[in-house]
Amino acid sequence: MLTLEVLGVLNRANTRFAPTALSRGKLSPDSGGLLRILLHIMPAIHKSSAEDIYIFTRDCKSYETLEEIFPKQLNLQLEHDTALNLFADDFGPGVSRFRYALYAIREDKEGVRPIERDLLSVWLDPIMHCSSFEHWIVLHRRAKRIITNRLHSSIAGAIFGVPMILTANSYHKNRSVWEHSLCQRGVQWADEIPVGKLAHLMNYLGPIKKICGSSVFQKAIRVFVYRARYRYLAEK
Repeated sequence: MLTLEVLGVLNRANTRFAPTALSRGKLSPDSGGLLRILLHIMPAIHKSSAEDIYIFTRDCKSYETLEEIFPKQLNLQLEHDTALNLFADDFGPGVSRFRYALYAIREDKEGVRPIERDLLSVWLDPIMHCSSFEHWIVLHRRAKRIITNRLHSSIAGAIFGVPMILTANSYHKNRSVWEHSLCQRGVQWADEIPVGKLAHLMNYLGPIKKICGSSVFQKAIRVFVYRARYRYLAEK
């Protein structure tokens, strides 16, 4: 059996995919575009000795787009993100203290530039900040709430039972997966990254915004106020 999991489709001209199991051929998780599907996925399917071929998508828009592209004999199915099969206990004992509001905000091209920042909370991109998967897990698990435009940060929050707000990324992925899976798990949606009243005021006070937004101040907030460094986070 040949199984592929599609990560997301921007549109007919830009599709991302990754294999969960592949009997023959290799696919890059970073591949994109309809042309790459034809050059990589379709030959792999053609060469496969599998009697049944299953392709899974995790949101309705990706499913509808691929339904137009792939041959009808393929078993194209709409499922939930595979990470949602995990439970908090799968990551070991829980934590006893919840420390901070975590703004897990993308700093790559898939992110959406925020209008305002909460300068008194832990604000970072977990992928760029965390030194290991264990660090990434405990960073989310210690949070008392999470505001994010990273899909898997919202999934982590849903698994650990942390109050969650998911916001938009640069295309439909976050909203589509939220509609299909995460809204059922108590994750809230916001079109823009929400900040509190004090943070809102600070964003309009130029000198304060400059000082509090500096890398030195932000690191001090993370390390000394919220103890959001890995060796502190790992403490029970």
